Amino acid sequence: MYIVHESAICCASLLAYVTWLSPETREGRRNRSNSKYVKRGMNMQQVLVVMGHPDRIAAAGTNAAPVYYYKPPFGASSEVTIFFQ
Repeated sequence: MYIVHESAICCASLLAYVTWLSPETREGRRNRSNSKYVKRGMNMQQVLVVMGHPDRIAAAGTNAAPVYYYKPPFGASSEVTIFFQ
């Protein structure tokens, strides 16, 4: 009886850590929250002030402006992506 109870507590604790408390999860929630303050027409420096440095930078084409990628919150289907004109 105690083994099952302790296992359930362990599993619940691990689930809480992965879905809410881990550094990656907190960073993803922060990225989602900060992305609400990014507005159309902002330049790269303004986005960096709001969002911080991206996790990944890529170019959309040969002469295109960079695309910034940020970690998503836990369970999100895609990352936070910011395109520049």
